Amino acid sequence: MRRFSVVLLLCVLLTGAAQGASVRYILRERSGMVCVYDAQSGVWQDTSCPAASLPRAARAELLRGLVFSSPDALTSALEAYCS
Repeated sequence: MRRFSVVLLLCVLLTGAAQGASVRYILRERSGMVCVYDAQSGVWQDTSCPAASLPRAARAELLRGLVFSSPDALTSALEAYCS
């Protein structure tokens, strides 16, 4: 759990939202799955990662939505949540 918390913190720090950059991606729980919203295309993508398999703290973060401004930051977050 400690490793997950550290990874989650790093993902949040990597997001552009913390630095005032524009929103490009939003990672959220949607219909019980971890999903990504691409703000440029307006399309939701299902990651095939069930939110129920995540720790309670991670699910709470996903309910609020995690904002990312770059594909690299999104990829890091997806690796932390879905691996």
